[in-house]
Amino acid sequence: MSDGTRSALTVAAGGLGLGVLAEILFHGALPGVNVILWVLAAAGLIGWWSRRAATPLDRQVRLLAVPALFFASVPAWRDAPSAVMLSLLMLGLTAAAAVAAAQGGRLAAVDLLEFVLRLLAATVSVVGGPLRLLAGDAAWGELSRGETRRTAAAVARGLVLALPVLLIFGMLFASADPVFAELLGRALNLHLSGAAVRLLYVLLWAWPAAGLLRALTRPERREVPMPPPDIGRPVGIVEGATVLGAVNALFLTFVLVQVRYLFGGAALVQETVGLTYAEYARRGFFELTLAAALVVPLLVAVDGLVPRREPRHQRLLRGLVLALVAQVYVTLASAVYRMILYQQAYGLTELRLVVMFFLGWLAFVLAWLAFTMLAGRRERFVAGALVAGYVAAAALAAANPHGLVARANLDHYAATGRFDAVYNAELGGDAVPALVQALPELSEEERTVVAGILLHRWGWLRPEAASWRSWNLARQRAAAAVAAHRLELAEAGHRRERARPAALFQPVFFTNSQATRKGEK
Repeated sequence: MSDGTRSALTVAAGGLGLGVLAEILFHGALPGVNVILWVLAAAGLIGWWSRRAATPLDRQVRLLAVPALFFASVPAWRDAPSAVMLSLLMLGLTAAAAVAAAQGGRLAAVDLLEFVLRLLAATVSVVGGPLRLLAGDAAWGELSRGETRRTAAAVARGLVLALPVLLIFGMLFASADPVFAELLGRALNLHLSGAAVRLLYVLLWAWPAAGLLRALTRPERREVPMPPPDIGRPVGIVEGATVLGAVNALFLTFVLVQVRYLFGGAALVQETVGLTYAEYARRGFFELTLAAALVVPLLVAVDGLVPRREPRHQRLLRGLVLALVAQVYVTLASAVYRMILYQQAYGLTELRLVVMFFLGWLAFVLAWLAFTMLAGRRERFVAGALVAGYVAAAALAAANPHGLVARANLDHYAATGRFDAVYNAELGGDAVPALVQALPELSEEERTVVAGILLHRWGWLRPEAASWRSWNLARQRAAAAVAAHRLELAEAGHRRERARPAALFQPVFFTNSQATRKGEK
């Protein structure tokens, strides 16, 4: 057997093994310690095979293992959907960046467009990797003798290759025709037994796992095609300066209005636009955040497309960029001030906290972009923004979002007497210790609501949450806190016949029940 065939079979077997492990760890379980266990297994397999095959991992790949392991551990000690989902997103981004680093060299010296193209190429490489294993890497003739065995092997490969195609067309036809969708559903319910469903689950995990193993242990250097400098800069200095000048003028008009209202107080807002200050804050916050975020791709595009062949062109663009960034910071300050006003009126929610962290990351990215542009080192922007994203995501997880929200709302209750009992009681396990401790300080009505919901959610753990695969430190602490104060909670919640059910892992941060009920007026 040739080395290429042996390597292909080993990678395929490793992917299949990771698929089986994923079925054991994830099927019917919540995110918890199972995530870090699977990632550790994948990392160990990649390291073992790279040494066995004498293909050492790139230094960047080894460095990216550090944030990958950290973000994989977050579901084991945080219960906030924002922290868990953001960590899983960063984990996927890190895996794609590792493949891009293995295939394309240093990521610390690429511009934004090249980085995005490398990530897309890495994704294609992972998704298409199993096809290469089946169709090109292994010499299947070495494994079979005789026409029948070769035919059987070819049929098996054809079935595997046809599986993703059948899935795509099946979903399209099911969406197009409800009759076909019903027949397909009946057929699946009839023929897919429990064992078949589990096998499908294994294959759905084994496919990207094998692709990732192949991309990291058998890297193929891929140069991302970039346009030549002269062809890739069709916009002149006049057009670029006009765009930046017009955007600066629009931002300046808005900034002048904002300065007036920021220092004019609530009375000025109400007299001018006829809104309460809370309505004014709510209406503009997300729009201002999006407007500030859109400045980043605008500046990247201008820097990449506009030539600066003369010193006066450099000075002109430098002035326009600095003016725009300064005005964006005023816009961000307005957004933050609006959020502070809104929080003072209605308390804190998980979404508002996440956006505040995003604004902090965006403020750094704008400053870093301006610095790299003006210093002529725009290729350093991506690495700095990526590291800042890692820091922001890690800081959000370390800040304990649900615990922070619960404590902030309890302080808000002490100052204003307003408290959304349902929203706060439905937060994740990280919020439970603070709520249990503050229960005597709440009014009788709010204490009854909070105690009833906590008893219903944490008096016992659902099977999928109680499994060792879903073990999570925050959920265990929540269950322990409720168990330790069960009598007090039962006494406080005796007037509530049954708290309305709520899932242990749900993105409740998209709503604010108090705001919905009271209309935020």
